[in-house]
Amino acid sequence: DEVRKAKAQNELRLVTKVKNNQKKKVSSNMLKTRKKVKETIGPLLGESGKKVTSNMEKAELLHSFFASVFKQREKTVQPIKNSTTKNRLGTQVKKVKKMILIFLI
Repeated sequence: DEVRKAKAQNELRLVTKVKNNQKKKVSSNMLKTRKKVKETIGPLLGESGKKVTSNMEKAELLHSFFASVFKQREKTVQPIKNSTTKNRLGTQVKKVKKMILIFLI
């Protein structure tokens, strides 16, 4: 935890130096290394062995995979079922789909 704090303080110090135009070369290198890169998911193999390349198809494939994993878990653990549980699960599934789509785009 202390190491993490020290790194954060060092980065903050470097960023303030960038703003003051000190150590321009070092700071630009630091910013390049800290720049977040959005990585994409490569092609996936569908259940039929077909290569899936479009983001929408990948999202659907990942959704069906994770849904099947949770269905297997539900068979072993039976929660108390009521209307609010069903609504919550439906909302969670929608949120997972949305997060997968956001991640892929």
